[in-house]
Amino acid sequence: MIFRSRAYSFSHKVAAAIVLVGLLPLAILLTLIYVEEKQDLRKMSGESFKAAAVESARRIAGQVDRSIDEAEELVSLPLLRLAV
Repeated sequence: MIFRSRAYSFSHKVAAAIVLVGLLPLAILLTLIYVEEKQDLRKMSGESFKAAAVESARRIAGQVDRSIDEAEELVSLPLLRLAV
């Protein structure tokens, strides 16, 4: 078997150039969209985490306030003062 290197014709080269010229902007555009969406997703998830943290802090603060109020009520009971 004899292997011959096949020279591509001019029309094949032109077709390949057209395909590459068409794919290059597409690849650049897809890369830019990916980077931008990734940044937006990080920003959105950060804001969601911040909102969840603020809500948790409010709930904890409310629970602590209720516990302090209950402790103050227990201290103000005269029966408890006499027992101690």
